[in-house]
Amino acid sequence: MLTTTISSYLYFGALFVRNGIFNSLSPDENFGRFYNVLALEAICPSKIRVGGLGDGGKWVCNPWKLAKNCVVYSLGLNDVVVFEEELQKIATNSCKIYGYDMKIQKPWTVSLYNAINGELRQGLVTSAGNHSFSNSIVIGEEVEERGNHHIDVFKIDIEGSEASVMPEFLNSTRPCQILIETHQNPQATFRLLSTISAAEYWLDSYEINPGGFKFCEYSFIHEGCLAEFGAVKLAKYLAL
Repeated sequence: MLTTTISSYLYFGALFVRNGIFNSLSPDENFGRFYNVLALEAICPSKIRVGGLGDGGKWVCNPWKLAKNCVVYSLGLNDVVVFEEELQKIATNSCKIYGYDMKIQKPWTVSLYNAINGELRQGLVTSAGNHSFSNSIVIGEEVEERGNHHIDVFKIDIEGSEASVMPEFLNSTRPCQILIETHQNPQATFRLLSTISAAEYWLDSYEINPGGFKFCEYSFIHEGCLAEFGAVKLAKYLAL
């Protein structure tokens, strides 16, 4: 009991220190201080990497708890759909998956997506303010048109555009779980993570990409979905 109390004190006592260091980051420094103070805000005991160990796999909190008729959005494919394929195996093909990529996917990808109850759309996912290209897609508008008032899993890896897309998207939609890869400098990365955290999300996983320190996979779970997926709060520090 005493050990638990001391551990809690040390963890909570560091929250403002962590937040202060993050807020002092400059755009041109390396990720040394960033990763030194990065820590989880919640724990998911049943978290697994869905989609294998290579590129394309994502950490998901307790996917066995996904509801029947679950809804999944996957932004950024590049003909790698192992995540969607394995997630559907876990969910016994009960999810509806909407996939997006700026490039036309190969025939075998299209065929596989159809087989796993998926729907593909080609276009450049962007924010409403940058909606200037003929094939640009504002994901919030897509969600509204389909009437997807509840999204179970929202995966986004769109090579840097997440910095403008996510804040706008969260103004209208709050998926249960967000799986996001970032591509920004330390300052901009913290700003994005803080924005997500402020929307009642808890960081439950992060994984640095071996391709470079600015590439990192983060998993967040919404406060309203913690009990549903068996996740437990630690403490918030990304948004204070």
